[in-house]
Parts: sequence; C-alpha cells; structure tokens
Amino acid sequence: MNLRCEVMSMKGESGIFERPWFRNWPEGVPKRIDYPKAPLHALLEKSVQDFPDKPAIIFLGRKITYRELNSLVNRFATALYNLGIRKGDVVGLYLPNMPQFVIAYYGALKIGAVVTGISP
Repeated sequence: MNLRCEVMSMKGESGIFERPWFRNWPEGVPKRIDYPKAPLHALLEKSVQDFPDKPAIIFLGRKITYRELNSLVNRFATALYNLGIRKGDVVGLYLPNMPQFVIAYYGALKIGAVVTGISP
C-alpha cells in the first residue's frame, strides 16, 4: 500500500512545511533554526570552550558546569569503551530524567554508540 501525507507536501509562503502550531507561534521566535553539521557531542565540547564555568545542568540545587559535565562524560565514555562498547553498538539507558542520563547519553555518543532511552 502506498501512503502519502499531504500535509508534508504543502509548503507555505516561507517554504517551511505548514504545521498547525505555527498559527499560534510567538512573534520573533524563528520557525526554523540553522545548526552546524556536527556530532551532538561536538556541540558539548564547543560549549565547554565557550562557557567552561557556566552551569550546564542544575539538578536539585546542584550545579554542574560544562567543564565538569565534559569530564564526567569522558569518564563514562572511557568506561563504556573498556567494557567493549564500540561504534554502532546500541546502549540502552534505563534512567529517569537526571544528570546521570545526560552523562551516559553523551558518553555513549562520544564513542559512536547508538543510544536508546528506556523510561523507567
């Protein structure tokens, strides 16, 4: 069976696919964002360069700076690698929304693993 979504083929004046939420979109907020073609973990490393001592995560009153986050991510990436995880391997993260999820997520990405989140 050949299915086609008509909404996806319709373009508005701006050339952006029309979405119902754009009718109530706040003025001054772009409907599209340009971002670099780089691995996600490279954006973390750029933030470490630009904002090393700024908070990356605030959780239950504890602040983790970008520098600290990157250090924790690198330690976790090394641990995964030492366990035999390699590029293309799938890593399941069974964690709630907490700093450890972010650390594990970026750590897995840094070694080229594919991450799947499993919500507890």
